[in-house]
Amino acid sequence: MTISRDLNSKIESLVNRLRRRQVVGSLSVLLETALLLRQVISATRWNQVGTLIKLVKDVGRRLVLAQPRVTDGGVDGIGSKQSFSQVMEDEEEDDDDEIKTKSIFQPKRIIDSQEMQEIISELENMYNNIADQAMENIHSNEIIMTIVKSRTVEYFLCSKETKI
Repeated sequence: MTISRDLNSKIESLVNRLRRRQVVGSLSVLLETALLLRQVISATRWNQVGTLIKLVKDVGRRLVLAQPRVTDGGVDGIGSKQSFSQVMEDEEEDDDDEIKTKSIFQPKRIIDSQEMQEIISELENMYNNIADQAMENIHSNEIIMTIVKSRTVEYFLCSKETKI
């Protein structure tokens, strides 16, 4: 499991931009992280899921240490830690039952890249999906209270107003 110099420089670039607060907002941080993880998964050499988990955790630690705390998004934006670790444990168990050759893992690498692309697409289209759901979920004469200021909630409420 080695990270190329080019990939390492991309990781360091994101780390530096997070430290300098050049990447602002949970959506931007999530998109940048997902794009970077897609590159990490596709560009590194790994033949066992455990190796991939270790690699992603190492990159994640570097990003978390560099990033100022964001109150929304984070792991919840993509999925919970429990479900992620559960999926990865299931994958490890499945992999232990198989013969570990390079040809077996090539399709898995493609699937992982496709899954990362789906996550990125969902994040990019998030506001369109929210606007579509606003008409169904907000009814007239309702009082809506929120706890914290959120661009996502604000967009949800305003999209209903513009469709009326």
